[in-house]
Amino acid sequence: MNLFHSGGLLGQLLRSQKAYLDAIGIPLSLSALLWIAGPLCGMLVQPMLSAMSDSYMPKPGGNKRKPFIVAGAGATVFCMLGLAWIPDIIKFFARIFGYDENGIILVANAFIWIYGLNIAVQPLQGGVRTLLHEQCSEEAQSYVAAWQGVIVASGVICGYFLASLSFGQTGPGAMAAVSRFQSLTLVVCAAVLVCAGVTVMYPYDNAGHENSCAATSRGGRIFSLSDACRRNWECLQTMSKTTRITLQVQFFSWMGWFPALYYQTAYLSSVLKNVISHDIQSNSEAPNEAEHAARAALPSAVIMLATAVCLPAFARSLTKLDSDASLSRLLDLWLLGHILFALMMGFTTLVNNEMQAILIFALVGIPRSLTAWVPFTLVGREMTRSRNAGTLNSLHNAAISAPQIVAAALCAILFVIARNFGVENETVSAMLLSSLASLLAAWKTTELRAAFLD
Repeated sequence: MNLFHSGGLLGQLLRSQKAYLDAIGIPLSLSALLWIAGPLCGMLVQPMLSAMSDSYMPKPGGNKRKPFIVAGAGATVFCMLGLAWIPDIIKFFARIFGYDENGIILVANAFIWIYGLNIAVQPLQGGVRTLLHEQCSEEAQSYVAAWQGVIVASGVICGYFLASLSFGQTGPGAMAAVSRFQSLTLVVCAAVLVCAGVTVMYPYDNAGHENSCAATSRGGRIFSLSDACRRNWECLQTMSKTTRITLQVQFFSWMGWFPALYYQTAYLSSVLKNVISHDIQSNSEAPNEAEHAARAALPSAVIMLATAVCLPAFARSLTKLDSDASLSRLLDLWLLGHILFALMMGFTTLVNNEMQAILIFALVGIPRSLTAWVPFTLVGREMTRSRNAGTLNSLHNAAISAPQIVAAALCAILFVIARNFGVENETVSAMLLSSLASLLAAWKTTELRAAFLD
């Protein structure tokens, strides 16, 4: 669980990298190619590494997930440090090899470290999630997933807190931004190493070990790409109908969540322009739009945490019900979450002041907490029965990552259309996409409910 907390801090670091990349001179036109590293690696890399983890045969008494968690944590820290110290790395090699510090070298370094970081985090994320679900019974999945959501939400809050502190040099300017990012990186690196160390030191049952042995005895090459592809295909073919529909719900759900989360600050900044304009006309000091909008996004994280804290008690009450009644209530909650999210995103077209915008995104914290709980409960139930638990978990992650790429492309098209029609706040179109996608997720959730209760 402690690694989920550090994951929230890592997420804050990744959100802070835009200001850092601007400060070291990375062109804005390349930011999309750098951003896409996260979902692209989640969609392609994690399924391969998780399949290798499923095939891995540890020594007697060992656990198949631990080596991947350790390797992922070490590589993640290495890449975070490399990313934060790009200017110094360039200067160091420039002195050794005598080349000029040009833009091509800078961009190449940024691509290497950012893509390296997003590859490195895959075995860490996949290994920890799989380990958590493997150690729990099918009946306990709801309770464990609820606590997982609490830890993730608290990590998000801690990330906001760390981002608000004055690390390194203070004030405006590129050097201050670089110094702040480097200081934040050191804190996150320490958290990841400590949490990973505590996680792997704890003794775990080696769930699925017998299946690994069986797979190896059949002559499978446990670290071959072909075996990883075979396992992913086998997992896709053998997963239950309900899990397949759950992944479809997640696809539409995250097609909606991406615009809401990624463009939230931009939307709030646009809404705040009217307030700032009024402040200037009143001869009062106008706040910085981006910083003020980032602070305005904090209530959403607080509501997410408050909701998440209530879920473990609710999850415990579900264990007293029979399986059908428990699943029915879970799916009803998830359905209501989709509908609430769709309504809130639709209401963004009616906002005309700062408080309305903050209230809308604060309420979004409720369905966000449900999204971090219900689908992981449903997929976790099947993971306890599957010999390809890591692969199944990574396919769930791919169902979350792939729609983010689709949503990013759709948002780019919508922004062009909005500009051509002279729309003042083009990010509203992204919020409407979120609303539509969430309605599609709600429709698939009703189909999922029928499949479970059939």
